[in-house]
Amino acid sequence: MGSQRVNVEDVRENLSCNNTKKTRWASPSDWEGQRQRIVYLYKSLDYPLRKVMHIMQNEHHFFATQKMYKYYLHKWGIRKNLRAAQVHEFLQQVQQGDDTTSTCVVEGVKMDHKRLENYFKRVSRHRNGHGHVRGPDDSEAALLGGPVKNHTPSPEQALSHPYRTGFEKMLYATRTYVSGNFDSGNWTKSHIPWKNDLMITAHNNAWSVGRLMDSGQIAQAFRVLNICLDSCRDFLVSETPLFPLGMYAVLFEFSKKNEVLARSIMSFLRDMVLVTHRSELHPVYILFDTMSRMTSAQLCQCAWTLGVAYHTALLTALGTNSAFDAELSALYGRSISWLAAYATVEDCTAEQAIKEHARDLAAGGQATSEALEAKLRLANFFLDRRRYSEARAVAEEVMFLEFSGGPGTKDAYLIDDCHRILFWVSRNDGSHGEAARAARRWVEYCTTQLGPSHELTVDALGEVAEYFREVGDLDGASKARHDYEVATDDLCERLEQVGLEADGSSTQRKTMLYGRTLQRGSSVCH
Repeated sequence: MGSQRVNVEDVRENLSCNNTKKTRWASPSDWEGQRQRIVYLYKSLDYPLRKVMHIMQNEHHFFATQKMYKYYLHKWGIRKNLRAAQVHEFLQQVQQGDDTTSTCVVEGVKMDHKRLENYFKRVSRHRNGHGHVRGPDDSEAALLGGPVKNHTPSPEQALSHPYRTGFEKMLYATRTYVSGNFDSGNWTKSHIPWKNDLMITAHNNAWSVGRLMDSGQIAQAFRVLNICLDSCRDFLVSETPLFPLGMYAVLFEFSKKNEVLARSIMSFLRDMVLVTHRSELHPVYILFDTMSRMTSAQLCQCAWTLGVAYHTALLTALGTNSAFDAELSALYGRSISWLAAYATVEDCTAEQAIKEHARDLAAGGQATSEALEAKLRLANFFLDRRRYSEARAVAEEVMFLEFSGGPGTKDAYLIDDCHRILFWVSRNDGSHGEAARAARRWVEYCTTQLGPSHELTVDALGEVAEYFREVGDLDGASKARHDYEVATDDLCERLEQVGLEADGSSTQRKTMLYGRTLQRGSSVCH
């Protein structure tokens, strides 16, 4: 090697690549061939240089030292450290009260308060190293003090600066999940692997995990959780359109009361994606990786806009009058109604979207299961917004139509949800006697129609036991708690024997459970 000085760090980085044959270092033509990918990872995704190097080496067999990367990034004009001119332009926007002062892009560089803070620290160290005494900077103090003015942003601007970048990554991931599956041929306009029944059962049992955890049934919660996580492998391999948004809803809801555990589950799912697809660039990897770094409140605020964007991407790719109009309508109804509760109270588009969907499905004049399910989603929206009289009226209407006969008659899943809504309305806006009667009707219906160990029966027993304990009805709480524990053990044993695909009520049309781990105050997350 002559007199050439060897950088120990460079050698350490590449020891793993020099096992039996000499490393083939990237040539100038290799750099140009990988330029777009490197710039995308480093600048667009804002990955640290070491993570970019790791991805390029392990996934694309691109071997280069840190010095090489720095040379070519400089040559291409790519830099993350802010320059004085960029900071000056940002400060001008601050002084002018521009709406994008929390986060904006200047010359292709994303600017936010954290990056500005790092810039001023770097400048301070430089000045101190040259003997300058650094005095207070009014513009810096004003900038780092927080947002300059309040404004009413558009949906995508509504995400404040601490997690705006995270939202943009998730938005990119969900849109890329759709476009990537169509581009690769996994999805076509005549074939999409929906896996509807398995996804719904996994979704419903995930709510059971949350309620088991909340009630102190930790061992049983983990038994059901392990079964649900096993099903995720099937979803990852099949790449169903139901998976990303369905998991997002489950995880951010669960994180409200179990944030640390939810973060661990997100990290586990992220690693499962890496094992399954062998790439940190897979959109679901990016989704879970980003989610694992965000708080429950941040995930909550992103939910509505993310859901709308995902459906827009899917509808755009399939076009109108596709072979999957029924599946798209069901998916739209489930997620839009679920996420609508997390739109801001001032955003009237959420309620309008649910009402329009219900009107479209009821246009034929018949009380089909789909139309009744859409009505019930509206009732759930009213319940989330504490509009109790409206929630009660819609739930009672759906129950009447179900029992009066017709194509969608006696759908046990819908009637269960009606009972749940009426119980919560009585619990929040009625007397103890009304709530107790509603609770008994709910549990009796689930036990007789769905089975004593069905996931919805377990959920009903858990919520009723919690209510009786909360109001001081010790006898009622003791009985409900005993029934709950027995049903939970039976549920775990049944699922461990047969799995999620063999549901005990397979003759019933399965509906995505709407109930939340914490119904009261669930919409106040903005």
